[in-house]
Amino acid sequence: MACPYGHDEGNLLEYEGKVEERATTNGSTEDDQNQKPTDDVDRVVLHTPCHGVNLLFKDMSLKPEILKGIFDAGFEHPSQVQAKCIPKAMSGVDILCQANPRMGKTAVFVISTLQMIDSQTLAQPTVLALAPTRELASQIEADYRRLSQYFSGIRISLFCDGNPLLADMRKLRSGPIHIVVGTAGRLKTLIRERVLNLSHIKHFIVDECDKMLGQLDIQSDVHEIFLETPFEKQVMMFGPTFQTAVLQDCRKYLSKEAFEMLVVEPVHLGTVEIQNQESVDALDRVVLHTPYHLSGFEGRELLIMCAGGEDTGIKLCTVECFRPFKSEWGYLMSLPVALSKAGIVGCDKLVYLCGGEFANGAASDGVLCYDAMNNQWLTKAHMLSGRHSFGTATLIDYVFVAGGRNGASVLKTVERYDAVSDTWEFVASLPAPLTGCSMLAVKGRLYLFGGMSVFGGALSDKVYQYDIDADKWSSVKSMPLCRSGAVACVGPDGLIYVVGGISRDMEVLCRVDAYDPFADKWLPKDSMRVPRYLPGIGVFEGRMYVFGGEKSLNCHDSSIEAYDFVADEWSLLNTMLPSARSGQSCVAVAVNSVFVRSSFRMDLVHGRIGCNSTTFFNAGR
Repeated sequence: MACPYGHDEGNLLEYEGKVEERATTNGSTEDDQNQKPTDDVDRVVLHTPCHGVNLLFKDMSLKPEILKGIFDAGFEHPSQVQAKCIPKAMSGVDILCQANPRMGKTAVFVISTLQMIDSQTLAQPTVLALAPTRELASQIEADYRRLSQYFSGIRISLFCDGNPLLADMRKLRSGPIHIVVGTAGRLKTLIRERVLNLSHIKHFIVDECDKMLGQLDIQSDVHEIFLETPFEKQVMMFGPTFQTAVLQDCRKYLSKEAFEMLVVEPVHLGTVEIQNQESVDALDRVVLHTPYHLSGFEGRELLIMCAGGEDTGIKLCTVECFRPFKSEWGYLMSLPVALSKAGIVGCDKLVYLCGGEFANGAASDGVLCYDAMNNQWLTKAHMLSGRHSFGTATLIDYVFVAGGRNGASVLKTVERYDAVSDTWEFVASLPAPLTGCSMLAVKGRLYLFGGMSVFGGALSDKVYQYDIDADKWSSVKSMPLCRSGAVACVGPDGLIYVVGGISRDMEVLCRVDAYDPFADKWLPKDSMRVPRYLPGIGVFEGRMYVFGGEKSLNCHDSSIEAYDFVADEWSLLNTMLPSARSGQSCVAVAVNSVFVRSSFRMDLVHGRIGCNSTTFFNAGR
């Protein structure tokens, strides 16, 4: 049986009446298309830096809405994979990309399809992205939402095995969907139930296709879905490793003008081999010999950093890291001074630690920047006022700090930091003084949740949003209850999760609520197993991790919980914090793995108590 594109396809199904049309494109014969790359090709060797490229995203002629989403996510330079593949993808050619995880493959098809999509002309899906698991599908959907937040009228939906089928069917009938992301099994079911129409698909994407095509049952589903899409479309396939058989199967879906990029393990570091395949099979193939990571994090390990904190009044200065893949702790270094309740954010591949509370209760105005290459903290310009227990977030390459406490004073001032000029400036103040609040940036705006208006006094249920263009704060829908000392994160579903804290009657909460900034409404979520006040929080690979905190006032906890966004379920991990603590500052970061010590002994003099050094931090002015 012949493949739609003229290849010997084995058990692939065929398009009725369309095989001959595509197979004879450019006058090629079936034998020409089945010919595989050989060693007789012309080869050009380019010696390029393996750490990245000088190209900027703003130089790639992308829509302004996409650029805003990219900049909000903290990126400026594409990786080599993105720099090579995105222009090809935007030209409409088929793509086959083999690259290790975290090389930016997902951004290739997300950016290119958003560039080409037109949500105003069709009421049916035009983009279809398949993934082998619901976790990966959720991450893809989250990336689409994150980079499309400035578009109007684009609707993205996720359909995965394990979710209620009737809910998915109602979702499809509720209005036009332009981008469909999901697992093959659920999509096949929706097609057979005649509620999912793929007759207008222009971009067919398979992520982790080594898993999708390497398992016969999933492969069969992919074939069936593929044949429900139009004959003329763009096909993009991505995976970390391709066995020979899988690679051959992938090529059966691609046109002979396809662009191939194969990133292999380093043989000659920094060498790029560009193979001209026109004399063989018209495949444009790029083979990169490069280290592990191409987005500026070569040789680094992605983990969650936890800095400082306190345990029963003892301030900590250790900087530790949690390795989610291994579910273990490591030790990185120590802060110059012991701190708790500091603000920490990642901005443009850097980590900034701002303010905090010293062991003597004074508020710091110091700012440190983490140098991941050398595993050290660098001093930056001081904030205009010392503060701790405040909200911190990044928006359009600025670091914002809002509210907090300095001595007996609760602050309403808001500052922003410009990393280019290394300066701080005041912006519009909060509507009311608040401490113990949490803050995040979503959809180009800052959102600040709850807090305490006077220390030891009234708690707030208010939610404020900040418009950076108007330099103005305004109220949105209030939280379901008053709370302070909660932590917050953005989930892969685009919701803002507010976790734990204390209530108006000083009860420590295990409650979790999610705010939908698009619909301005709150949704109840599964509660944590342990109540937590001032815990640490981090999001990694589609899961939320919450560390320690106070399970009752002044009673510290060392447990860790993980939250599955898809299942809406918490679970306690067997791994524990190295010591019970609260008020630690946590952020996901890429660290050179040589700096991570798998086991360590905490120095009770320097590691836990530290010293009130003012070399890097000064007490509040």
